[in-house]
Amino acid sequence: MATNVLPLIGFADEGSILPGIETVTFIVVPIDGSTATEYPGVIGLKMETTQAVAGFGESVQSSLATARWQLRANTVPVVPQHGDKIVSLVSGTWEVDSRSNASLGTRYALDCKAVPS
Repeated sequence: MATNVLPLIGFADEGSILPGIETVTFIVVPIDGSTATEYPGVIGLKMETTQAVAGFGESVQSSLATARWQLRANTVPVVPQHGDKIVSLVSGTWEVDSRSNASLGTRYALDCKAVPS
């Protein structure tokens, strides 16, 4: 099943206001087991993902355990990698599963899975 998400027009504009934009903490989790590094103050937006079901014309909401996060690139001091984490006061902790390159250098699109609390 393919994951489809509408683009965020204007998300990178400093003056843009979209419902759901929040300040999160981005945590770099080194694969070598060394100490994780936290970066507070990252601007993000959690988007629900949809999945197309074969044989049906409409998409259905995917599991609440997956989401696509859009992070404003100029607020993330490192390139997100698989295994890094996003901590949101609104929607909990999420682990990066995969990353799309920054859209025109303005944002990262991250497919994430929920981390059980």
